[in-house]
Amino acid sequence: MSQHEDILTRAACITEDLEQRRFHELLRPFRMMLTTISRDGNKWCVLYGENLQDGVAGFGDSPDEASRDFDKAWYATVQP
Repeated sequence: MSQHEDILTRAACITEDLEQRRFHELLRPFRMMLTTISRDGNKWCVLYGENLQDGVAGFGDSPDEASRDFDKAWYATVQP
């Protein structure tokens, strides 16, 4: 394999990896569900539902942390 072919192969692998990551990101529960993102005191809150008691929520110091916490809570909630 030539150096040029090796570079093209690596570029194709990187592109495929990026596409898989993008697809996975789009399928995260906080993106799929109609969540709201808001501040709650000194934390961010991602909420699915009308309130904390009846819905699913995630909290964090940033919207990203709150969305990841929400995803964990979502899976914990739906598992028996």
